[in-house]
Amino acid sequence: MQELNVAMNWAHFLNRTLILPKYFQSRSTPSASEPTYQKCLAVSDHPNCEPVTNLIDIDRLQQYLDVVLEEEYNEKYNDATTSDTDDISLFVIDFGIDFSIRSNRTKYLIRWMEDLDRNVLHSYTTLSTPATSATTRTQSHWCQKGIQLGPFRCQRSAQELVDVTSKVIHFPAFTTFTVGKIWSSNLKQRDLLNKASNNYVGPSKHVLTVARQVLEETIGIPYKYNAVHIRLGDFLTETWAKSLVKSNKERATILFNTVKESNLPLYIATNDDQHLPNILQAYIEAGFQHVVTWPMHQNASILTRSMAEQNILIGAEHFDSQKGSTYSGYVDLVRSNADIMQFHGYNAMLTDL
Repeated sequence: MQELNVAMNWAHFLNRTLILPKYFQSRSTPSASEPTYQKCLAVSDHPNCEPVTNLIDIDRLQQYLDVVLEEEYNEKYNDATTSDTDDISLFVIDFGIDFSIRSNRTKYLIRWMEDLDRNVLHSYTTLSTPATSATTRTQSHWCQKGIQLGPFRCQRSAQELVDVTSKVIHFPAFTTFTVGKIWSSNLKQRDLLNKASNNYVGPSKHVLTVARQVLEETIGIPYKYNAVHIRLGDFLTETWAKSLVKSNKERATILFNTVKESNLPLYIATNDDQHLPNILQAYIEAGFQHVVTWPMHQNASILTRSMAEQNILIGAEHFDSQKGSTYSGYVDLVRSNADIMQFHGYNAMLTDL
């Protein structure tokens, strides 16, 4: 979702059309890698590749900016005459860094300044100055022609991309807010550049339907419950995340002693199905009487389950988030805004489908 938000922010800022890929990719296990996009295109019904139209409300996206699906875009230009396609070109933003590696996404920061007066752009230093060492050359290379503010900090002018005349601009994979955020010296303007898109990203009716089915099966009417997100997996091995993970027993005890209505059903969302029995047991032993989770017989794809569970978490009376998780962060974001709650399925998910 964060990558989609970044792409929307740039397309809106540059007054360009957003080309949505045919598939979104997922991992088979928390420690596995996502399939390449080429593999998604080559393998029919790949379990870790799901059509974007199954997951996202495209009509709502189009209220914010022009959107075209990749297939429609390719079909348009494949059928075009030679003279029409002569000027089709691709501008690729490449920092020479593999941002699929989580540590790189947290290590490097690229700050794209709005820079309407082009002061940042005009203050760029060229790469023609000889580097004093191999390290300097490497650092200069990843920042390219921007202003290097530190070993892993780079400032670029967003006006660079305004000036691009190529038909298509392509950001590297895993472009999150550390790589693609548009900055402004004015906080209000920065929020406008990066957060306005939150009001137009919502799940598809398919996702909302699955979420309602799971709620009906696990909670029942009335839909009143508390919820927890637990992420183990790579959080247990990543150095930066280890300190954010409490034991299941500790976390369950703290929640039971602090939540106002501990008698309500408790929905647990986790991507660590391997340890799920131990997780459930910890919360039962803490005192929760009705602990439920995703029904394993529910025939949903990995990404449909992920987004449906987010919607279930969004609707909880009390939500206990996983520190350091962008998945939990997105739930908190939606819960903080009544308007965003509405098009994420509340109350529509329960009454209007």
